[in-house]
Amino acid sequence: MENGKPKEACEKFDASNKVEASAGTLLNMGRCLEAQGKTASALAMYKDTITLGKAQNKSRHVEAAEQFITDLEPRLSRLTIDAIDPVDGLSIVRTDAEGTSVSLAENERGVGVAVDPSTYTVEATAPGHDKWSKTVDVDKAAAVTVTVPSLAKRGKPDTHEPPNHWKPDAFFIAGTATAGVGIVGIAVGAAFGAMTLSDVDTATSNRKLCPRYACTPLGQSWMDDVTNEATVSTVTLTLGIAAAAAGGTLVAWSFLHPDKSKPAPTAVVMPIIAPGPAPFFGLAVRGEM
Repeated sequence: MENGKPKEACEKFDASNKVEASAGTLLNMGRCLEAQGKTASALAMYKDTITLGKAQNKSRHVEAAEQFITDLEPRLSRLTIDAIDPVDGLSIVRTDAEGTSVSLAENERGVGVAVDPSTYTVEATAPGHDKWSKTVDVDKAAAVTVTVPSLAKRGKPDTHEPPNHWKPDAFFIAGTATAGVGIVGIAVGAAFGAMTLSDVDTATSNRKLCPRYACTPLGQSWMDDVTNEATVSTVTLTLGIAAAAAGGTLVAWSFLHPDKSKPAPTAVVMPIIAPGPAPFFGLAVRGEM
């Protein structure tokens, strides 16, 4: 202490007091804490000196501690922590710059408590509520008040899907299905077309079927089968192309549909077949928007 090293002195006094508690040692610890500017810690040590001094009949140390407390009172820093709407299970903790945390008792709320000058973080928590915290600087001989607001109830996790995400509607589903049918139809029609060309080439090159391009009865029967194949090829190609076009249109409409907030539209694709001397083939789309 005489060499101006109060921190090191406090460590020595503390070690000594652990070996043998003494009112004089506690008094010296209070003096070195006060020299470090830790006024609230010094106040607590002076009070412990009075308690132990009375037990040990050390009246001189008791009187000295009482005088030090009187001199220290005007220089104390005080921190008042209050709560506007204390909920059940409210816990308030203050933590200084050195990382030392102290829980605030319920009867200490709204009361100016002596603290060492420092930077304090006040944190309030309660079951089912969001945590609240605030950091304040408490200077020498200052009086600072921190008011804990009403803690907000902890909300449920947001389970809503992000907005503006496109979802396939009935037009998209019907369009992709129709386009798929159309692609299959085109493939089948092309296959029958290839078979037709192959069979025609076979008939015309076979002298037993169609010698000199004049078909025998057997050749005529062969050519009738070829005609049927050609009809199937034409029909399936026509329906396949129409279905693919219709499906593409429906898919495009799904992406271009301006209002996704309305109920999802419905759509059904139906084939149209009109037999007769002049057969007609087509597709019809029926639905609601």
